[in-house]
Amino acid sequence: MLGDYPSISGDQSIFFVFNDSRGLHSESNGTALGVEIRGMAISFTDTNTCVASESSKALSNTIFVQYQIENKSQRDYHNFNLGLFTDPDIGCPYNDFVGCDSIRSLMFAYNATSTDTTCSNIPGYDSLPIALGVQWLNQTMNVFGIYTGQGTPTAALPQPVTSAQYCNQLNGLWTDGPPFTYGGTGYLDSTGAITKFLYSGDPNDTTQWSEVQCHNYPSDQKMYGASGPVNFNAGEIKHYDFAFITSYDITSNHLAIVDTLKLAADYIRSFYSNCLLPGQALGIFKLNDDYFAISIYPNPANNQVTITSVENIKSLELMDIQGRILLTQTVGAKMSRLPVSNLARGVYLVNIQCDGGTAVRRIVVE
Repeated sequence: MLGDYPSISGDQSIFFVFNDSRGLHSESNGTALGVEIRGMAISFTDTNTCVASESSKALSNTIFVQYQIENKSQRDYHNFNLGLFTDPDIGCPYNDFVGCDSIRSLMFAYNATSTDTTCSNIPGYDSLPIALGVQWLNQTMNVFGIYTGQGTPTAALPQPVTSAQYCNQLNGLWTDGPPFTYGGTGYLDSTGAITKFLYSGDPNDTTQWSEVQCHNYPSDQKMYGASGPVNFNAGEIKHYDFAFITSYDITSNHLAIVDTLKLAADYIRSFYSNCLLPGQALGIFKLNDDYFAISIYPNPANNQVTITSVENIKSLELMDIQGRILLTQTVGAKMSRLPVSNLARGVYLVNIQCDGGTAVRRIVVE
């Protein structure tokens, strides 16, 4: 009644916004792209409606972060990659290992030692097995890499300081340019095949490639994932959704907790697909009864769906659950129909642009 309100998911949400055009890029020393980044961090406490009881712990220890990135420049960008950097610091930061599960689009960190002692006045978790995972939800993680904040065991591991070094990392190369190679440290001393994913094996299995298997020295590991390359045209908005997942279990151990984390990641992806629409938290809607008077039927459907609204429908976008646009339709009326007979069975999203705002609705194709 007092104006515009954000459409907020979850039991608590924090909205933030920033852009890259106000000053020097002191981190990468690169040129400004002219992008605005709008983010929403979301947490849940009530899991009765969408999540089975065995996954409630996973959900209560997860923070979803949804980003809208808008190209507000006049330039079309090609071969655009987006990277997400995470410094996990699992208790004491100097005894961490990291790895990834490329199938799950999941990167993770865990303690390299069975006891996480306090170091440099930073409290450790002692004997509590704990792991942190970051899961890409509506995009595919195409690269996973690392660097360290403690020492430089190879020329590959220093933190990047130039835009060219960041570009190397986003494309699955070491900071100084060589490609990742499977096995060993993944650097020039490895004779394995070229890969985009470092330490992609299960740390519980000594036959798989992990920091455990190659006997790395525990350190202050930094990790990042990247998605792309894609085109990013002037005026375009891209959506990137993530889940930051923490798993702990006193009955486990410092390596097996990674398997617990992977199971939690499966629960979280299911919750995201069924209960949290991609980009849903970031819409700004005019709060009135007419806006919400949108009907979609039949739902589930196998031939077509009819969409009606009290307000004029300007356009429709049909998307898959990863947010990829499958069909765009200009409407200009209060009713429209979308064909779905050629779609595979599953869950899809309809982005409905009305005179009063934008709404996202879920449809099921049988």
